Amino acid sequence: MQKELDYWRENTAIGFVFSLLTTMGFFVGVILVYQILYTDMAEHWVEYATLKAIGYSNFHLLGIVLQESVILVFFGFVPGFFISLGLYSLTANATDVLMQMT
Repeated sequence: MQKELDYWRENTAIGFVFSLLTTMGFFVGVILVYQILYTDMAEHWVEYATLKAIGYSNFHLLGIVLQESVILVFFGFVPGFFISLGLYSLTANATDVLMQMT
């Protein structure tokens, strides 16, 4: 079974295309999260300056940004996961090909 998986992954066009699209999707996701965080920080620049002026450290402000990024990732991952499960089910039913999300 492992030889068959390796063959499809390494010697066929679909393996290359899937790997390429997975990698591109990851980088697009990283850039999207970065842009959302940057835009949110730019819109609340005054609030961050006020926190800095009343004595919050750079470490505390970094913690706020990291908390926001974790919340953003969570609210993006959970719906994306369930949408992916639905698409896997639809694809498996339409093509009669066994598909499993691992």
